[in-house]
Amino acid sequence: MNSQQILNIASKLGYSMLKNGAETYRIEDSLCRVLGAMGAQEIDVFVINSCIIISIGADDGSTVSKVKRCYEKVTDLYKIEKLNNLCRMICENRLEFEDIVPAIEKIERKKPYNKFVKLLGFIMVSVAFSVLFGGGVLEAVSAFIVTLAFFPVMQAMDALKVSLFFKNIIGSAVIAIVALLSESFLGDIQTEKAIIGAFMNLVPGISLTTSMRDLVAGDLIAGKNALTEAIIIAIGMALGSGLAIVAFRIMA
Repeated sequence: MNSQQILNIASKLGYSMLKNGAETYRIEDSLCRVLGAMGAQEIDVFVINSCIIISIGADDGSTVSKVKRCYEKVTDLYKIEKLNNLCRMICENRLEFEDIVPAIEKIERKKPYNKFVKLLGFIMVSVAFSVLFGGGVLEAVSAFIVTLAFFPVMQAMDALKVSLFFKNIIGSAVIAIVALLSESFLGDIQTEKAIIGAFMNLVPGISLTTSMRDLVAGDLIAGKNALTEAIIIAIGMALGSGLAIVAFRIMA
C-alpha cells in the first residue's frame, strides 16, 4: 500500500468521525495511531470543526498531504463508538487494509433513528425539563403541545439545509408562540416553564462541553470554534423567542 492509499483511507476515516460529532483531539489522536499502524512516517494531523488536514512522508522522501472539508455535522454516538473500535482493530492489526474502507462504509450505512423515535425523545426532554424547572401538570402539557408543533418545523429546516443561526431563530420563535397560544386554552400557566423545557432540545450542550475540553487541552482554535458555534445558537434562540414574545404581546 502506497502513501496516497494510506492517506485516502485515513482521510475517509477522519471525515466520518468528524461528521458524526467526534471531538477534534480524539480524531487527531486516532488518525495518528492508525497512520502509524499502517506504516506511515512523519505524520501530521490537524483537525478543526469543519476541516481535516493530514500529511505524511512519501516513499520517495517527499511529503504528501490531503485536506478534507466537512460541511455536514450530526451527533451520532453509536457511529463514533463503532469508528473508535475500528481504529483499535487497525492499530492491533486485526483488520486487513482492503477491508478498512468497506468497514467504514458499513458503519456509515447504519440508519439513524426514525422520526417517531426522535419525536418521542424531544417530547421526553421538553416535558421532563419543564417539570424540573418548577412547572406542573399544565406546564408539562403545554411543553408537550409545543414539541408537537416545533419538531416538524425543525425537521423541515434540516431537510432544506437552513443555516444553524436561522434554524434556531425560527425554532425558538415557534416554541414561544405556541407556548403563548397554549395559555389561552390551558388557563393560567407558567408559560416560561414550557418554553424553557422545549428550549432544552436546542441548547448546545455538546458544543459547550467540547469547547471547554478543547480549550483546557490547549486546542485553542478548535475550542474557540466550538464555543462560537454555541454562542451563535444561544443568540439565535434568544433573538427568535424574544421577537416572537414581543410581537405576540403587541398583537394581543
